[in-house]
Amino acid sequence: MRLANGFGSVVYLGKKRRKPYGARITVGWTNEGKQIYKYLGYFEKRTQAFNCLVEHNKMPLNVENLTFEQVYEEWKKRKFQEISKSTMNGYIIAYRRFKNLYKMPFKDIRTIHLQEIMDDPKNLSMSINIKVLANQLFKYALKHDICLKDYSKFIELPKMPESKKKVPFTNEEIQELWNGINFPYTDLLIILLYSGMRISELLEMKIENVHLEERYMFVEKSKTSAGIRQVPIHKDIMPLIERRYDTQKKYLFPNRKGNAMLYNSFLISYWPKLRDNFNLKHTIHETRHTFITQASRLDLNTLSVKRIVGHTDKDITEHYTDRNINDLIAIIDRFKY
Repeated sequence: MRLANGFGSVVYLGKKRRKPYGARITVGWTNEGKQIYKYLGYFEKRTQAFNCLVEHNKMPLNVENLTFEQVYEEWKKRKFQEISKSTMNGYIIAYRRFKNLYKMPFKDIRTIHLQEIMDDPKNLSMSINIKVLANQLFKYALKHDICLKDYSKFIELPKMPESKKKVPFTNEEIQELWNGINFPYTDLLIILLYSGMRISELLEMKIENVHLEERYMFVEKSKTSAGIRQVPIHKDIMPLIERRYDTQKKYLFPNRKGNAMLYNSFLISYWPKLRDNFNLKHTIHETRHTFITQASRLDLNTLSVKRIVGHTDKDITEHYTDRNINDLIAIIDRFKY
Protein backbone atom coordinates (compact mmCIF):
# COMPACT_ATOMS: atom_id res chain seq x y z
CA MET A 1 0.00 0.00 0.00
CA ARG A 2 1.36 3.40 -0.98
CA LEU A 3 1.36 5.84 1.93
CA ALA A 4 0.40 9.49 1.57
CA ASN A 5 3.15 11.97 0.76
CA GLY A 6 4.81 13.23 3.91
CA PHE A 7 3.41 10.38 6.04
CA GLY A 8 6.69 8.49 6.24
CA SER A 9 7.50 4.99 5.09
CA VAL A 10 7.92 1.41 6.28
CA VAL A 11 11.07 -0.30 5.01
CA TYR A 12 12.19 -3.92 5.16
CA LEU A 13 15.80 -4.07 6.41
CA GLY A 14 16.57 -7.76 5.84
CA LYS A 15 15.62 -11.15 7.23
CA LYS A 16 18.76 -11.42 9.40
CA ARG A 17 17.50 -8.71 11.75
CA ARG A 18 15.37 -9.61 14.78
CA LYS A 19 13.25 -6.53 14.04
CA PRO A 20 13.44 -6.23 10.24
CA TYR A 21 10.85 -3.47 9.72
CA GLY A 22 11.76 0.17 10.18
CA ALA A 23 9.46 3.20 10.41
CA ARG A 24 11.21 6.25 9.02
CA ILE A 25 10.53 9.87 8.10
CA THR A 26 12.40 12.40 6.00
CA VAL A 27 14.09 15.14 8.06
CA GLY A 28 16.17 16.87 5.40
CA TRP A 29 18.13 16.67 2.17
CA THR A 30 21.82 16.31 1.30
CA ASN A 31 23.64 18.77 -0.99
CA GLU A 32 23.17 16.19 -3.76
CA GLY A 33 19.39 16.28 -3.29
CA LYS A 34 19.06 12.91 -1.53
CA GLN A 35 16.69 12.46 1.39
CA ILE A 36 18.00 12.27 4.97
CA TYR A 37 15.98 9.80 7.02
CA LYS A 38 15.27 9.48 10.72
CA TYR A 39 14.12 6.11 12.05
CA LEU A 40 11.31 6.26 14.58
CA GLY A 41 11.75 2.62 15.57
CA TYR A 42 12.35 -0.98 14.49
CA PHE A 43 9.72 -3.73 14.67
CA GLU A 44 9.13 -7.44 14.17
CA LYS A 45 6.02 -6.89 12.05
CA ARG A 46 5.14 -4.42 9.27
CA THR A 47 1.86 -3.52 10.99
CA GLN A 48 3.78 -2.42 14.09
CA ALA A 49 5.98 -0.10 12.02
CA PHE A 50 2.90 1.31 10.29
CA ASN A 51 1.17 1.96 13.62
CA CYS A 52 4.29 3.84 14.76
CA LEU A 53 3.92 6.17 11.76
CA VAL A 54 0.23 6.64 12.54
CA GLU A 55 1.06 7.69 16.11
CA HIS A 56 3.77 10.04 14.88
CA ASN A 57 1.35 11.76 12.52
CA LYS A 58 -1.46 12.15 15.04
CA MET A 59 -2.36 15.66 16.11
CA PRO A 60 -2.22 16.45 19.85
CA LEU A 61 -5.60 15.97 21.52
CA ASN A 62 -5.85 19.51 22.86
CA VAL A 63 -5.43 21.38 19.59
CA GLU A 64 -7.26 24.44 20.86
CA ASN A 65 -4.30 25.64 22.95
CA LEU A 66 -1.49 24.87 20.52
CA THR A 67 1.04 27.67 20.22
CA PHE A 68 2.43 29.06 16.98
CA GLU A 69 5.59 27.06 17.61
CA GLN A 70 3.69 23.81 18.12
CA VAL A 71 1.59 24.30 15.00
CA TYR A 72 4.75 24.90 12.98
CA GLU A 73 6.32 21.69 14.32
CA GLU A 74 3.19 19.65 13.54
CA TRP A 75 2.94 21.15 10.04
CA LYS A 76 6.66 20.55 9.46
CA LYS A 77 6.42 16.83 10.19
CA ARG A 78 4.66 16.19 6.92
CA LYS A 79 5.49 19.22 4.80
CA PHE A 80 9.25 18.81 5.01
CA GLN A 81 9.02 15.32 3.54
CA GLU A 82 7.33 16.65 0.39
CA ILE A 83 9.49 19.63 -0.57
CA SER A 84 12.97 20.31 -1.92
CA LYS A 85 15.94 21.28 0.22
CA SER A 86 15.95 24.88 -1.01
CA THR A 87 12.21 25.32 -0.29
CA MET A 88 12.71 23.79 3.16
CA ASN A 89 15.54 26.20 3.96
CA GLY A 90 13.39 29.12 2.80
CA TYR A 91 10.69 28.12 5.31
CA ILE A 92 13.23 27.66 8.13
CA ILE A 93 14.70 31.13 7.61
CA ALA A 94 11.24 32.72 7.35
CA TYR A 95 10.12 30.93 10.55
CA ARG A 96 12.86 32.68 12.54
CA ARG A 97 11.12 36.00 11.86
CA PHE A 98 8.07 34.84 13.85
CA LYS A 99 10.10 34.51 17.07
CA ASN A 100 7.82 36.88 19.02
CA LEU A 101 4.83 34.64 18.25
CA TYR A 102 6.38 31.27 19.13
CA LYS A 103 4.68 30.93 22.53
CA MET A 104 1.42 32.64 21.58
CA PRO A 105 -1.73 30.46 21.22
CA PHE A 106 -2.29 30.12 17.51
CA LYS A 107 -6.02 30.80 17.81
CA ASP A 108 -5.23 34.25 19.26
CA ILE A 109 -3.01 35.40 16.39
CA ARG A 110 -4.53 38.19 14.31
CA THR A 111 -3.57 40.15 11.22
CA ILE A 112 -1.97 42.90 13.29
CA HIS A 113 0.55 40.44 14.76
CA LEU A 114 1.49 39.15 11.33
CA GLN A 115 1.64 42.60 9.76
CA GLU A 116 4.10 43.80 12.41
CA ILE A 117 6.51 41.13 11.25
CA MET A 118 5.93 42.00 7.60
CA ASP A 119 6.50 45.71 8.21
CA ASP A 120 9.87 45.17 9.89
CA PRO A 121 12.38 46.73 7.44
CA LYS A 122 14.80 43.85 8.01
CA ASN A 123 12.24 41.50 6.43
CA LEU A 124 11.76 43.40 3.19
CA SER A 125 13.86 41.07 1.05
CA MET A 126 12.10 37.94 2.29
CA SER A 127 8.57 39.29 2.79
CA ILE A 128 7.09 36.89 0.23
CA ASN A 129 8.55 33.86 2.03
CA ILE A 130 7.13 35.12 5.31
CA LYS A 131 3.65 35.50 3.86
CA VAL A 132 3.79 32.09 2.17
CA LEU A 133 4.72 30.41 5.47
CA ALA A 134 1.91 32.22 7.29
CA ASN A 135 -0.54 31.11 4.57
CA GLN A 136 0.64 27.50 4.92
CA LEU A 137 0.31 27.46 8.70
CA PHE A 138 -3.17 29.01 8.74
CA LYS A 139 -4.32 26.59 6.05
CA TYR A 140 -3.04 23.74 8.22
CA ALA A 141 -4.61 25.20 11.36
CA LEU A 142 -8.02 25.57 9.69
CA LYS A 143 -7.88 21.99 8.46
CA HIS A 144 -7.32 20.73 12.01
CA ASP A 145 -9.75 23.11 13.78
CA ILE A 146 -6.96 24.97 15.54
CA CYS A 147 -8.33 28.33 14.44
CA LEU A 148 -11.57 29.60 12.90
CA LYS A 149 -10.32 32.17 10.40
CA ASP A 150 -7.37 32.66 8.08
CA TYR A 151 -5.88 36.01 9.08
CA SER A 152 -2.82 35.50 6.88
CA LYS A 153 -4.80 36.36 3.75
CA PHE A 154 -5.11 39.95 5.00
CA ILE A 155 -1.33 40.48 5.18
CA GLU A 156 -0.19 43.31 2.94
CA LEU A 157 3.19 42.98 1.29
CA PRO A 158 5.41 46.04 1.77
CA LYS A 159 5.90 48.28 -1.20
CA MET A 160 9.21 47.52 -2.77
CA PRO A 161 11.44 50.54 -3.26
CA GLU A 162 12.34 51.58 -6.75
CA SER A 163 15.46 49.86 -7.97
CA LYS A 164 18.34 52.14 -7.26
CA LYS A 165 21.24 52.54 -9.61
CA LYS A 166 24.13 50.26 -8.76
CA VAL A 167 27.06 52.13 -7.24
CA PRO A 168 30.58 50.68 -7.53
CA PHE A 169 32.81 50.37 -4.48
CA THR A 170 35.36 53.19 -4.35
CA ASN A 171 39.10 52.52 -4.28
CA GLU A 172 39.15 53.94 -0.76
CA GLU A 173 36.49 51.47 0.39
CA ILE A 174 38.38 48.57 -1.18
CA GLN A 175 41.58 49.67 0.59
CA GLU A 176 39.68 49.75 3.88
CA LEU A 177 38.62 46.15 3.24
CA TRP A 178 42.26 45.15 2.74
CA ASN A 179 43.18 46.97 5.96
CA GLY A 180 40.50 45.03 7.84
CA ILE A 181 41.10 41.69 6.13
CA ASN A 182 40.90 39.73 9.40
CA PHE A 183 37.27 40.73 10.02
CA PRO A 184 35.07 37.65 9.36
CA TYR A 185 34.25 37.15 5.67
CA THR A 186 36.07 40.25 4.47
CA ASP A 187 38.16 37.89 2.33
CA LEU A 188 34.97 36.70 0.62
CA LEU A 189 34.09 40.28 -0.25
CA ILE A 190 37.54 40.98 -1.69
CA ILE A 191 37.54 37.76 -3.73
CA LEU A 192 34.23 38.85 -5.27
CA LEU A 193 35.69 42.29 -6.09
CA TYR A 194 38.70 40.76 -7.85
CA SER A 195 36.91 37.97 -9.70
CA GLY A 196 33.50 39.30 -10.74
CA MET A 197 31.85 36.12 -9.47
CA ARG A 198 28.27 35.99 -8.26
CA ILE A 199 27.96 35.58 -4.49
CA SER A 200 26.08 32.29 -4.95
CA GLU A 201 28.86 30.95 -7.18
CA LEU A 202 31.51 31.61 -4.56
CA LEU A 203 29.44 30.23 -1.67
CA GLU A 204 28.94 27.00 -3.64
CA MET A 205 32.58 26.72 -4.73
CA LYS A 206 33.92 23.24 -3.95
CA ILE A 207 37.53 22.68 -2.94
CA GLU A 208 37.88 20.17 -5.80
CA ASN A 209 37.07 22.97 -8.25
CA VAL A 210 39.79 25.29 -6.93
CA HIS A 211 42.96 24.79 -8.98
CA LEU A 212 45.71 26.71 -7.23
CA GLU A 213 48.62 25.67 -9.46
CA GLU A 214 46.71 26.48 -12.64
CA ARG A 215 45.30 29.65 -11.03
CA TYR A 216 41.61 29.24 -11.70
CA MET A 217 38.33 28.22 -10.09
CA PHE A 218 35.75 26.22 -11.99
CA VAL A 219 32.12 27.32 -11.62
CA GLU A 220 30.13 24.14 -12.20
CA LYS A 221 26.72 25.60 -11.36
CA SER A 222 25.41 29.00 -12.39
CA LYS A 223 22.29 30.94 -13.40
CA THR A 224 23.12 30.62 -17.13
CA SER A 225 25.00 28.22 -19.39
CA ALA A 226 27.60 30.94 -19.95
CA GLY A 227 28.10 30.99 -16.20
CA ILE A 228 29.64 27.50 -16.29
CA ARG A 229 33.25 28.60 -16.70
CA GLN A 230 36.83 28.89 -15.53
CA VAL A 231 37.46 32.00 -13.44
CA PRO A 232 41.12 33.10 -13.34
CA ILE A 233 42.51 33.84 -9.87
CA HIS A 234 43.97 37.32 -9.55
CA LYS A 235 47.49 37.26 -8.06
CA ASP A 236 46.44 39.60 -5.23
CA ILE A 237 43.72 37.26 -3.94
CA MET A 238 45.76 34.07 -4.30
CA PRO A 239 46.87 34.23 -0.59
CA LEU A 240 43.24 34.62 0.50
CA ILE A 241 42.16 31.55 -1.42
CA GLU A 242 45.19 29.56 -0.26
CA ARG A 243 44.26 30.38 3.33
CA ARG A 244 40.74 29.06 2.78
CA TYR A 245 41.89 26.01 0.80
CA ASP A 246 41.52 22.87 2.91
CA THR A 247 41.33 19.42 1.33
CA GLN A 248 39.62 18.13 4.50
CA LYS A 249 36.65 20.32 3.67
CA LYS A 250 34.23 20.15 0.77
CA TYR A 251 33.64 23.87 0.22
CA LEU A 252 35.84 26.95 0.16
CA PHE A 253 33.36 28.82 2.39
CA PRO A 254 31.52 26.07 4.31
CA ASN A 255 28.90 26.70 6.96
CA ARG A 256 29.34 25.38 10.50
CA LYS A 257 28.17 21.92 9.43
CA GLY A 258 30.59 21.76 6.51
CA ASN A 259 27.93 22.22 3.84
CA ALA A 260 27.67 25.01 1.29
CA MET A 261 26.58 28.20 2.97
CA LEU A 262 23.17 29.33 1.78
CA TYR A 263 22.89 32.80 0.26
CA ASN A 264 20.06 33.75 2.62
CA SER A 265 22.07 32.57 5.62
CA PHE A 266 25.03 34.71 4.60
CA LEU A 267 22.74 37.67 3.95
CA ILE A 268 21.16 37.41 7.39
CA SER A 269 24.08 36.32 9.58
CA TYR A 270 27.19 37.91 8.08
CA TRP A 271 26.48 40.63 5.53
CA PRO A 272 24.95 43.14 8.02
CA LYS A 273 28.03 42.82 10.26
CA LEU A 274 30.38 43.34 7.30
CA ARG A 275 28.38 46.29 6.06
CA ASP A 276 28.28 47.95 9.47
CA ASN A 277 31.93 47.30 10.30
CA PHE A 278 33.13 49.01 7.12
CA ASN A 279 30.23 51.50 6.93
CA LEU A 280 29.25 50.26 3.47
CA LYS A 281 26.16 51.53 1.64
CA HIS A 282 26.31 48.85 -1.04
CA THR A 283 24.50 45.60 -1.75
CA ILE A 284 26.59 42.44 -1.95
CA HIS A 285 25.80 42.26 -5.68
CA GLU A 286 27.62 45.54 -6.32
CA THR A 287 30.94 43.71 -5.97
CA ARG A 288 30.30 42.15 -9.37
CA HIS A 289 29.19 45.50 -10.82
CA THR A 290 32.37 47.09 -9.42
CA PHE A 291 34.59 44.49 -11.11
CA ILE A 292 32.92 44.98 -14.50
CA THR A 293 33.01 48.77 -14.19
CA GLN A 294 36.70 48.79 -13.25
CA ALA A 295 37.58 46.40 -16.08
CA SER A 296 35.92 48.84 -18.49
CA ARG A 297 37.88 51.77 -17.01
CA LEU A 298 41.10 49.83 -17.56
CA ASP A 299 40.06 49.15 -21.15
CA LEU A 300 40.50 45.40 -20.75
CA ASN A 301 39.39 43.17 -23.60
CA THR A 302 35.57 43.22 -23.49
CA LEU A 303 35.02 39.66 -24.66
CA SER A 304 37.56 38.29 -22.18
CA VAL A 305 35.87 40.16 -19.33
CA LYS A 306 32.48 38.80 -20.39
CA ARG A 307 33.93 35.32 -20.37
CA ILE A 308 35.43 35.81 -16.91
CA VAL A 309 32.14 37.01 -15.37
CA GLY A 310 29.97 34.55 -17.30
CA HIS A 311 27.99 36.94 -19.46
CA THR A 312 26.19 35.52 -22.46
CA ASP A 313 27.50 36.85 -25.76
CA LYS A 314 27.51 35.11 -29.13
CA ASP A 315 30.86 36.73 -29.92
CA ILE A 316 32.43 34.77 -27.07
CA THR A 317 31.52 31.53 -28.82
CA GLU A 318 32.63 32.80 -32.21
CA HIS A 319 36.00 34.25 -31.22
CA TYR A 320 37.07 32.57 -27.98
CA THR A 321 36.44 28.87 -28.35
CA ASP A 322 40.18 28.21 -28.64
CA ARG A 323 41.27 30.51 -25.82
CA ASN A 324 42.52 28.75 -22.67
CA ILE A 325 42.75 29.80 -19.07
CA ASN A 326 46.21 31.30 -19.57
CA ASP A 327 44.69 33.99 -21.82
CA LEU A 328 42.27 34.94 -19.05
CA ILE A 329 45.04 34.93 -16.44
CA ALA A 330 46.97 37.39 -18.59
CA ILE A 331 43.88 39.63 -18.63
CA ILE A 332 43.19 39.36 -14.89
CA ASP A 333 46.82 40.21 -14.07
CA ARG A 334 46.29 43.60 -15.71
CA PHE A 335 43.28 44.23 -13.49
CA LYS A 336 43.81 46.56 -10.52
CA TYR A 337 42.01 49.10 -8.33
